[in-house]
Amino acid sequence: MCQPEPIDKIDELFNKLDNWRKLPKYALERRADIFFAIYLKEILNKCLKNPKPVIDRIIPEFPIKSAVTNHSCNIDYLCLSKEKLYFIELKTDIKSINKDQYKRMKDVKSASINELIDDIKTITENSTQWEKYVCLFKLLNKAELFKGRFSEIINIESKSKIKEVTWNKFKEEPDIECIYIIPKETDEKGKELKMVTDIKNDEIKVITFKKIIGIDKFINTRDTFLIRFLGSLSKWANLNK
Repeated sequence: MCQPEPIDKIDELFNKLDNWRKLPKYALERRADIFFAIYLKEILNKCLKNPKPVIDRIIPEFPIKSAVTNHSCNIDYLCLSKEKLYFIELKTDIKSINKDQYKRMKDVKSASINELIDDIKTITENSTQWEKYVCLFKLLNKAELFKGRFSEIINIESKSKIKEVTWNKFKEEPDIECIYIIPKETDEKGKELKMVTDIKNDEIKVITFKKIIGIDKFINTRDTFLIRFLGSLSKWANLNK
């Protein structure tokens, strides 16, 4: 029997992403978010200052309750340090930032974490997938920032009990920071993109793919997967034609 020719599956995966991202309806960020998540702790630690965060928990698709219903829209990642919450939106195409999403980020930046958690509890009370929200509370409960605050919620066994339980709210609320991870800040002529200027004016931080590629630890890495990921990231930022 003939032996199959070996194929580097990592290369094959990223080659497909590199090519398929150019198609009209292909949402790269939905496929690439897990790769960013693997290195997100290091990205935040190296790209943010005063102080450099030490992230102990990453939660994807963090729910933010609608103002008019008990449904939610989600923010790509919530990253937690011991003293701060970082809400992060990943964009592989700067044009995909829409007004509603941007407003949500601004609202979250000025929000009360006690209110955001109360909103999630309300969503849980009204959701047919309430068990998944209890799993979310379990993850939050393991984070240093929230440790032990959801001991009642995480032990409920039926949806009917959710409304009865309480959680240990913050007396002094931790700070919230909002961040966009985007391909680039400027157009082909080097002029800062208007959306990027607006984001910065609203005191929302920006981390570009170029900044990620330039992290010292990444430049000197021997991590084969990371090297291949950075190669694609360079293409996604249009740094390589």
